[in-house]
Amino acid sequence: MKKVLIINLLLLVAASGEAQIATVGSPHFDVQGPLYVRQNYHTLNKASNGWVAWGIRDISTSEATISLSNINNAFFQGNVGIGTSSSLAKLHVANSSISLTSTNSSDANLIIQGTSSTRSTSEGAALGFVVPADIDGSNFWQQGRILVTPENTNNANASGRMYLQTRYHGNGAWNWRKNLVLNSSGSVGVGTENTGTHKLAVEGTIGAREIKVEATGWSDFVFENDYELRTLEEVEEHIAKKGHLPEIPNKAEVTENGINLGEMNAKLLQKIEELTLYLIEQNKEIQELQKEVSALKNE
Repeated sequence: MKKVLIINLLLLVAASGEAQIATVGSPHFDVQGPLYVRQNYHTLNKASNGWVAWGIRDISTSEATISLSNINNAFFQGNVGIGTSSSLAKLHVANSSISLTSTNSSDANLIIQGTSSTRSTSEGAALGFVVPADIDGSNFWQQGRILVTPENTNNANASGRMYLQTRYHGNGAWNWRKNLVLNSSGSVGVGTENTGTHKLAVEGTIGAREIKVEATGWSDFVFENDYELRTLEEVEEHIAKKGHLPEIPNKAEVTENGINLGEMNAKLLQKIEELTLYLIEQNKEIQELQKEVSALKNE
């Protein structure tokens, strides 16, 4: 026997603690307050609008699952709280704290899943940020996103890679920049995911007011009494044969391997200190020569 669809759902109002009855039927599914499904299974169906809603509850608990299907868009007015009745934003998800050392595959307060029939290192799950594309506040476009993809293709061993991206227009097309890339190895790439053996790799130049390099050694050993300072003749011979100063890498080595900033500064200081010793020695010799010249003049 067909009956007009009217299902009574019991609503628990947290403020008053009293039970209220809400009627759900054509043409709206309109519920005010927290929804609590008393029965094990309720079905709401409005075929003309093409939507189905249901609630399922485990009779041993007071928790219920509310699902909507065949709906392209669902509208919730006001704040929505998941795990909390005191939502502080349009979507407020509250759950137990997640441990920094937790390795469970689903330990998270909010999960965003990107579904696919295969696993690709160029596809993943994204959290997008949309702002107006036009100055009048219209034409909304996704301007930034956080995208997480697998970093490898090994089965059931999906190491992760996280991208912080912004959208830009260039060469007649829209593209996403690799502004910041976090690799599973612990390395960070700025403008690139190829960090090599470096913890931080930057595709481009770096501008800074100050850079501090924590060196493990310095070049003051040049001033120690047992330091063997090359003669200028030995330095001249080395330059003639190899085309660069001793202890300093040549052009080919720098081109292939680059330079270690702290190490190179120490080597340059070593050469400055050696040059200082040469000047001190030459100054002594000049003074001696001046004394001899003065003595010859007096004679």
